[in-house]
Amino acid sequence: MFSNRTLASTLVALALSAPLAAAPVFPLPYAGEAEPGQQGSSSQEAAKVGQEAARAAAEAARAVRESLKGLEGQHWGAGKGPAVTEKLSKVLKTSGPVTVVVQNFSGDISVTGAGANEVRVEATKIARAREASEAKAVLEATHVVIEQQGDRVEIRVPVNKWKEHRWSVPTVEFAVVVPAGSTVDVKSVSGNLTVSGIKGIVAAETVSGNVTASALAGQASLKSVSGNVQVNASTVTGDVTVNSVSGDVTARTLRARGVSASTVSGDIALQDAACDRATVKSMSGNVEIAGPLNRSARYELKSHSGDVRVLVDGKTGFELEATTWSGALSSDLKLAGATSGGGETGMRQRTLQGVFGDGSARIEATSFSGSVTVSKQKPQ
Repeated sequence: MFSNRTLASTLVALALSAPLAAAPVFPLPYAGEAEPGQQGSSSQEAAKVGQEAARAAAEAARAVRESLKGLEGQHWGAGKGPAVTEKLSKVLKTSGPVTVVVQNFSGDISVTGAGANEVRVEATKIARAREASEAKAVLEATHVVIEQQGDRVEIRVPVNKWKEHRWSVPTVEFAVVVPAGSTVDVKSVSGNLTVSGIKGIVAAETVSGNVTASALAGQASLKSVSGNVQVNASTVTGDVTVNSVSGDVTARTLRARGVSASTVSGDIALQDAACDRATVKSMSGNVEIAGPLNRSARYELKSHSGDVRVLVDGKTGFELEATTWSGALSSDLKLAGATSGGGETGMRQRTLQGVFGDGSARIEATSFSGSVTVSKQKPQ
């Protein structure tokens, strides 16, 4: 079985080298052989896992290559020597909420919603080089473009100038304040992204860095190729998507219509995350949901080589269908009509089915080589 580190490094290599036209099957080794009569089901599950890994790697490759367009031959590294900085700021008046697009190559970005009808941009350019004069030349070649056209504001750092200074890659850090009802689209190649207090639609994506969002109210899509993704304290009218290729995914105190959470190499935790439907998938990590269940909600929880844990408050009934091939299945809550199938040892598919309470919610929990447990959450 791959370790998290081995799997992550394999995916990074695959993401940077795999052709985008066709996603190849990603073969995975398994410990042990399937028992007679179980070969078909375990092989099918392995094929599904391989296809999901290939899709994730292809998406990562697409994100990386799109971000690095025009930077062929660039020397990677922040340069050596003391940092030289330059600050700039700009305020754009608006008539209300706007669409704000921020595109950066290297540097952290924070976007915060506020009550004023204006977009306030604070940017800090940072460069390092062998000599201060060289670093200053990089700063001069690093342009920050801030443009407003009607109800759209674009903030970006073109790379066609500073890439000629091959000894240093500059960093531009942004702190942006926008009207709270705005739509926000933030992209970075290398940097952490923070979004808070936005009531409109949010899209935040980085190749290398963490993504953290809080106090959201509209549909949100949060993604990182190599980094953790987290959403906190948000009541969202639409759906929330939180994805990483190599990193943990966490949602805390979240209310949403639907939640889609996935990672290839990392753990996923939904803590006090109430929704009508949740799809939660990790290849090489644990999956956990903890908190109250919505009535009539549907939860699909999957891990290939990690455990799946369901912690409920016991106030909402649910129907359970749990499956594993080489792990254990257990429920601390008494399930009516409980049935189990499969062998006790070896690579056999095992199932646990039953109903708790009125069975209004439905939980499908699957792990190939990990255990599935259902427990009552302890009072805080």
